[in-house]
Amino acid sequence: MKQEYEDHLNEIISRVTRDTCTKYRGGQKEHGGNLKGKPGMLAMAWDEVLDLITYVHTTRTQLEDLHIDMEMACGNPLQVDIVDFTRRLGEITGPSKE
Repeated sequence: MKQEYEDHLNEIISRVTRDTCTKYRGGQKEHGGNLKGKPGMLAMAWDEVLDLITYVHTTRTQLEDLHIDMEMACGNPLQVDIVDFTRRLGEITGPSKE
């Protein structure tokens, strides 16, 4: 695999590891620990999946609307792919601070 792909993979792993550790530790502190012993985890996970779907769809719609607004403001179609635009915006905004 090309080095740039390895670098990208390492960025993903680093961000996911950092954010997971922060989120896990915060949740353990907030909810009293013993996550492994909590009942009903599947139901809670399903609720989180549904939230994620809603957040991703809403964010994509917001970005598409922003893309359209940018095209209108410039008076001509921008040659920006929405996936690339979303990636670049993520580089600017960084991870969620929830």
